[in-house]
Amino acid sequence: MAGSVVLAVVMLLLTIVGQVRAQDTPRVRRPPNSPSISDPNLRNPDSDSEELSSIDFELDPKAAKRAKITNQEKEEFKTERRNGFKLLKMYNAPDCVDRRVVNIGDQRCASNYDLLPVGFYSFFYTAHGEDRSDLRIKEGYMYAGSGLFRQGMLIDLGALDPNTMSATSPEAVSLSNFEIASKLGDAEKQRLGLELGIECGEMTVASRLKLVQGHVYLLRAVSYKHSERMRLPYSYDNVIVLSIGRITDDNMVLILWRKLSDKKAPQLKVDDKDDEKDVN
Repeated sequence: MAGSVVLAVVMLLLTIVGQVRAQDTPRVRRPPNSPSISDPNLRNPDSDSEELSSIDFELDPKAAKRAKITNQEKEEFKTERRNGFKLLKMYNAPDCVDRRVVNIGDQRCASNYDLLPVGFYSFFYTAHGEDRSDLRIKEGYMYAGSGLFRQGMLIDLGALDPNTMSATSPEAVSLSNFEIASKLGDAEKQRLGLELGIECGEMTVASRLKLVQGHVYLLRAVSYKHSERMRLPYSYDNVIVLSIGRITDDNMVLILWRKLSDKKAPQLKVDDKDDEKDVN
C-alpha cells in the first residue's frame, strides 16, 4: 500500500515537472503538409518516376493562390516560355523558419504560417514542399540541397539572357562534369565544402548564394540513392538554369527555370566493400 502511494506521488511530480518544462520550451512546429519519416505515401527510391509522381503535394488554398502564376506573368515572359522555360513562384521566407522547425512566437512566421512551404521547391517533383526540396529561399538567399543525401551546387552567372544558356554552354558543361562524391564520408566533406564554396574550373560553386533580381544561376541538384534510406526519392543528378524574373514587395520570387541535363546520381558507398557493387 505504501509503495503504491509513493509511486503515485512520484508520477504526480513527474507530470508537474513535465508541464513546467513544456511551458518554458519555445513553441515550434513543422510547416503543414510536410510528411513524417513514416509517411506511407513516400515511395521506394527504386520505384519509377510515374509512381513517385502520384504523391500528393497539395498546398493550403491561400498559399496556392499566392504561388499561382498569373496570365499577365505568362504573357510577360512568353519568349522564355517558348524557349522551354517554366515559371515558378517561391516565398522569400523570414529567418524565423528553419528546416522542420518554425518559431511561431515570431509574428513574421505566425502570420504567414501556411505560406512557409512555398519557400521550398523540388525540380524533380515540380512541386513545393519541405522534405523533398532541391532549393529553398530565406532572407534573400538561395539554399541548394537539403542534407547529406540531397545536395545542391549554385553558380551565379550575373545579368545575362537566360535564353542563351543550353546544355552545351561552357558553364553548364563545367558544372555537369564537376566530380561529385561517391562515398558517404566524402559526401559529408563535400556538403561542408559547398557551404564555403568549392572551385570549379574558373568558377566557384556553393550551396548558398545571394538572391539578385535579374541574375541567372546554374543549379546542380544531386539526390543520392541509398538503400537504407527508403524515404529518399529516385536518384537524380540534374543541371538547371534559373533566372530571377522578379522579387516582389510581398516577398514572392518569380523564377524562370529550365532543365539542361538529366542523369542518375550514384549510390553512396558506405565502405570499401561496396566498391564491387553497381552504384547506379
